[in-house]
Amino acid sequence: MQPEYNAIGVMLGDESHRIRVTSNSRYTPKKKKSDQPQITELLHASKTAVFFVDDNQIVRPGEIGLSDYIQASRRFPAPVDPSPEYICRPY
Repeated sequence: MQPEYNAIGVMLGDESHRIRVTSNSRYTPKKKKSDQPQITELLHASKTAVFFVDDNQIVRPGEIGLSDYIQASRRFPAPVDPSPEYICRPY
């Protein structure tokens, strides 16, 4: 199912390394299954998208949201590398 174009003003994607090949799951009804990549659906639905990615995370089968993949899919502005003082660390 195609999301409405620019329906979301700003989308914040935490744990974006969990982005999958498609949004389909085994529970998705056949008539609602999409052949679009999940990243395309997310970018289509939002005017501005911010993805938080940890390329050092272990991902599950079907998860493809590495920063290189997201950057290759982006529409425009370049990624921002946060300075170390903004990165949360466990205490």
